[in-house]
This record gives sequence, C-alpha cells and structure tokens, in this order.
Amino acid sequence: MSDSCDLTTWAQRHISAIYEAQSEDDLHNAFEAAFSPSLETFVNHEQMSRESIKDDMVQRRAAAISSSVKWENVMVVPKNPEKPDEAGIVAGFLIITRSLRFRIRVSHAQLLTTLTINAKIEQDATAVADEHGDRRRIVHLFMTMEDKRAPIHFPHQRLANSGENDDADADGQT
Repeated sequence: MSDSCDLTTWAQRHISAIYEAQSEDDLHNAFEAAFSPSLETFVNHEQMSRESIKDDMVQRRAAAISSSVKWENVMVVPKNPEKPDEAGIVAGFLIITRSLRFRIRVSHAQLLTTLTINAKIEQDATAVADEHGDRRRIVHLFMTMEDKRAPIHFPHQRLANSGENDDADADGQT
C-alpha cells in the first residue's frame, strides 16, 4: 500500500465523498470505494442492508443541489498499534448541510443532518484495490442520525404586534 493515509483521513475522505457527491455516479463510485461488499450497517439501532443504506443515500443526494460535510470530534482506535493505518475503528461526529431544490423566499431551503458514526475499517481481500493498492473498506458501520430543517433567518426584524398577540390584546392581557 504505497501512498496510504492514516485511518482518520481515509474515513473522512471516503465518507465525505459520499455525502458531497455531485452526481449519482459520483455517489455510486464513492460508496463502492468506502464500503465492503459484506458491509453490516445499523442506522439508529436498526439493521439495514447495504443496498438499503445506498438507496437512502441516493435519495438524499437527489433531493439536494449541493451538500457540505463538517467533521468534529473524530477519534481512531487502531486494530494493531504496530500498523495503525491498516485497520481499526474510526468514530466521529459530523454535520451534513444540504441545500435543497426548493426555495424559501430567495434562497434554497436547507436540511441539516447530524450524524455520529462508528466505522470498523479492515483490509478487504474481496474489494477492488484503488490506484495505490489500498483495499481498506468499512465492514461495520453504526450511525445515529437526525434530520432538522435549518432555521429561516428573516432579513428584517418583525414588527411589534404583527398579529401574534392579537388574541392576548383583545383579552386585555399582554
């Protein structure tokens, strides 16, 4: 494995490539480069097949015009401290910001996906090696995820008594 990177960098590059894919083909290629054919996946503590997780990622990508990934609090536990870049567990927290196809006022609506991952990475003899001979793949993936709409920021402060307190004012209460 010449020109290989450490496990943290490998995981961040490969997972980010999936979520930031510009096309379905890009996502497919990134998915195959990251995940073992025998991937075992749990999302929010429910087991999902490899194809189900891929279909979910394709649907999420199709709904967005662009995505960005921000990583935080990443840690790695190597399987063998003598060879820390070959296999191990990478865990981390990330936020995926997707700009959706529809607009709210003048800008695209955004969806924030908060995601914690715990990925077991191993050398996979069944995987096609990349141009550097790298056969590392994620063989087990545990994810906890939550989607939230990004808050809408109005450019102007709302006027006092814009209709929110009309009922309270009628009752004499403030």
